[in-house]
Formats: sequence, structure tokens, C-alpha cells
Amino acid sequence: MMNLLQNLVPDGINVDFQLPVPPNIWLSVWSLVLPTSLALKSVWRIRCLQVCLGIYMLVSSVKNNVGRGLNIALVNGVTGELLEAKSFDMWAGDVSDLLKFLRPLHEGTLVFVASFDDPATKLNDEARRMFEELGSTIVKELAFRDSWVFVGAKGIENKSPFEQRMKNSKSNNKYEGWPESLEMDGCIPLRPPLEA
Repeated sequence: MMNLLQNLVPDGINVDFQLPVPPNIWLSVWSLVLPTSLALKSVWRIRCLQVCLGIYMLVSSVKNNVGRGLNIALVNGVTGELLEAKSFDMWAGDVSDLLKFLRPLHEGTLVFVASFDDPATKLNDEARRMFEELGSTIVKELAFRDSWVFVGAKGIENKSPFEQRMKNSKSNNKYEGWPESLEMDGCIPLRPPLEA
């Protein structure tokens, strides 16, 4: 990996690449960008959503795993390994698919969520309650076309410090029918393995 990074530096410049994060902590970087551009008098929404954990990209348009609605990555809270990433269409999809995905989570599983387009139209009370159990305090107010990023965990005892929402408001939206983009980053300690 370090050789790959060094290849990106112009010749004649020496850079010492070191990982600034202790081995028991993963740096998570979230970004949600929903720009709108006018081209040939048509509006194009560009999927520029990324969910990264350390140097690993979990969800992105490059990986072709971004979809309308809620984009969710499940990560092992002990090893930091990606377990699964899926998107759930909350406009035209079926909320039961989301519920089936979240119900079997194991204690300590990290849940990364980033919305794209509409995160809330199909969310029912059970789905909102499940996100609250993962540490969300915002999901109960989440509405049509709000932007939302969240990191929670199965078995969390308090609210998650990793959550942001940008409310959809016609008078304040930055991109015509969509609110401004959100970016969130922070460090998440890995859980110690359970003693056998």
C-alpha cells in the first residue's frame, strides 16, 4: 500500500507515509455529496456518495453499490471487516427488506448509513425504532429528501456522536429540490474481542 501511495508523489520528492491511527482505532470518513448540474437545460443528479473506513471504501459510485434511499454498510466492531453493504429504496422500495437486513445484527456490529435522494418516505415506526436502538436521535424526525449520515452500533448504550441531518427546505435547499451535502468524520474505537 505504501508503495502505491509513493507512486502518486512526483519524482524528486520524498514523503514518509505513516498511518497516523493507532491499530485499535479505525478512522471513518463519511461524505455525502448530492450536486445538481444543469446541462442542455436538463437537471442531472450525480451519485457522489462515499462511505470510507480508514483507507477502505465501503460504499461509493465507483464500487457501484450506491442506490436511492438508505445506503448501509455493516462492519464487524472487533475486526473492522466489512460484513455487507446494501442500499434500500425508501421512495419506491419495500421497507420490509430494510427490516430483514437490520433484525439479525449481532452485538457490536457497526452500522454506517448515508442517505441519497429520499431516506424517509417508506420508513415506518419499526424501522425508526431500530435505528434509535442503534443510537440515532434524528431518525424519528427524518423526512422526505432530508440528507442524513449516521454511524451506530448494535447494543450501544447511549446516543451515537456520529449523526448529522440537513433538513429538506424549499427556501433553504442548496440544490433546487435537495438540501446541502453532509460530511462527517471521526474515530471509532474497535471493541475488544469477547472472552471465551
